[in-house]
Amino acid sequence: MFELNSRKLSVSITALSLLVTVVLPPLRVSAQKPPRPPSGQHQPLSGEWTDEEGRVYSLTQQADKQVTLRTQTGEEFKGSIEGNKIKLTHKLNERTVGKKSSAGEPFTKELQAKLVGQEVSIQGTISPDGDTIDATYIDFDIEADPQTQAITKRTERRERLYLTFRIVMSKAQTFRASFVVKSYIAKIGKNVGQIDRGPALVDLLSLAVATDAKFSENPLSDKKGRERPPLIEAHTKDYRLYSRWNVSFTCEGDKIGFISNPDVLVSDKESDLSDLLAPGLDSDTGQEGPLQPGPGIFWDKKLNITHSTIQFSWAFKGEPHWLANLALAAAEPSNSRPTWIWHRVSGKVSCGEGGPNYEASISGSGFPSHRLFINGKEKQSVPQGPFSNLWVRSADDPSRVK
Repeated sequence: MFELNSRKLSVSITALSLLVTVVLPPLRVSAQKPPRPPSGQHQPLSGEWTDEEGRVYSLTQQADKQVTLRTQTGEEFKGSIEGNKIKLTHKLNERTVGKKSSAGEPFTKELQAKLVGQEVSIQGTISPDGDTIDATYIDFDIEADPQTQAITKRTERRERLYLTFRIVMSKAQTFRASFVVKSYIAKIGKNVGQIDRGPALVDLLSLAVATDAKFSENPLSDKKGRERPPLIEAHTKDYRLYSRWNVSFTCEGDKIGFISNPDVLVSDKESDLSDLLAPGLDSDTGQEGPLQPGPGIFWDKKLNITHSTIQFSWAFKGEPHWLANLALAAAEPSNSRPTWIWHRVSGKVSCGEGGPNYEASISGSGFPSHRLFINGKEKQSVPQGPFSNLWVRSADDPSRVK
């Protein structure tokens, strides 16, 4: 006999007979929980089903009415649907028949070979609404000579198998998106501005000319720059600050799923899930000639997920290498504190009939410039103000440029 509930081989030995029971374990598959098709429609039947003992099966229906029923460990029954009738078969294999009895007695390879290839079947009727399948599981008992291992008798056995629909298999498509912000020093030229706070040790215009000679950046892609060994003069990055967020999600109609944790999709109420934002974040700071500044700091990270949108935001700041900060302090001796430039991005991802939609916008310190890329394409640029903005501090955080 071939049973559905557990892998087990049992033997009942009479005078000259051997009773063999063969077992097939079920396979649980994962599926999301979109709504069931309207009542009265049982096409398609693809989804998860359970029997009366709570065992889980996955059923997949093809366009040509071919059907596969898979158990929790991957064993498959294959067949077809004719009208409201379903018929499936499975051929026993070496894993199905097992290698020993429930008492631990091994079966000979000869007997196992005779069982491999034998068919068991499921035949049933689909309810009009497609929510249940009332079926009969048909397998067999055999009797074999314990000496010769010859099968002497085969007896058909029938067992009711009542399946109830559980979950429709998701047809969601998976997507991946990237949002990149670069803060960069574009050519300053004559847009120097002025600092009216006492004598400076370094002329602001001269410092702007030197800055243009080193930078004059214009990032055309969202690529992250390459690192160079310390103290080697090489300008390999087209930004001062770089931050990126990669997100993977699913779309099914206008429903969206956040790959990292689908369980958060429980309501349309906003909630703070900023801890889920962090795994997708990446950052960098650009070299200043041979000098590499510190790594920069993320702050104000937010992530809110509903059934229809993924909303996100973050801010990122960084300061020049301490030697470069000395030059900035020389232009304004009255303020020698570090100068942190920064940028902020906020946006959302949603799904529609045509696929995913992306919205985002950026802001940042008055110097330097900032540029947003979505999936590698430039979406927004915020041009820098006068060079003197670098010495104008934010009211809420004097360490940051306004």
